Amino acid sequence: MPAPPEPKTRRNVCLMSETLPIPIIRSKLYPPDISADLVSRERLLTSNSIGTGGRMTLVSAPAGYGKSTYARQCISACGCASAWLSLDPEDSDLRRFLAYVVATMRNAVADCCPEIAEHIQSSMLPPVEELAGAFCNDLDHLNECVTLVFDDFHQISASPVHDFLNHVLKRPPRNLHIVFVTRRDPR
Repeated sequence: MPAPPEPKTRRNVCLMSETLPIPIIRSKLYPPDISADLVSRERLLTSNSIGTGGRMTLVSAPAGYGKSTYARQCISACGCASAWLSLDPEDSDLRRFLAYVVATMRNAVADCCPEIAEHIQSSMLPPVEELAGAFCNDLDHLNECVTLVFDDFHQISASPVHDFLNHVLKRPPRNLHIVFVTRRDPR
C-alpha cells in the first residue's frame, strides 16, 4: 500500500544524506497548523510587518500568547516564499543549526544554499563570519524574496549561532526577511 501524499500546504523535499550532515526531522520545517476555531486578531494582522518591511521582525511574548500562530497568519497573508524552522535546545550546535537552516530554505526554494551546505559537510567548520558570508551569498542568487522564521528562538543558547545570525543581519541579503519568534528577546 503506497504512503499517503503529504498535505498540499507542505512541499516535498529531497533531503539526501550526501548534502546534509545530520538526519533532518522534517516536521520541524513546517509552521503550525491553524485551527478552525482560531480567534483572529484583525488589529494585529492589519499592522503586520512580517515579511513586508525591513530585514528582521521580532515576535516576543510569554508562552501561550499565540506568537507562532500570529507569525503563521502574517506569513500566509504576505504571499512570499517562507521557510519555517521550529527550534529545540539541540539546535544550539552550529553545524546542526546550519543543516536545519539549509533544509528549511530548500523547503522554500529548491537547491538553495549550495555553498553553505558544502561548508557544513567539511570536518571543521570555517569561522562564523565566513559561514555567514557564504549564506548571504547563496541567498543573493535567489530571484525571489524569502521569509525565514525561527520559531522558539529562546531555545538557542550557543554564542556561535547568535554570532552567525548577527553577521547575517549586519549585511543581510536584499531578498531575506528573518523572523524571530521567542519567549524572550535575543541578545
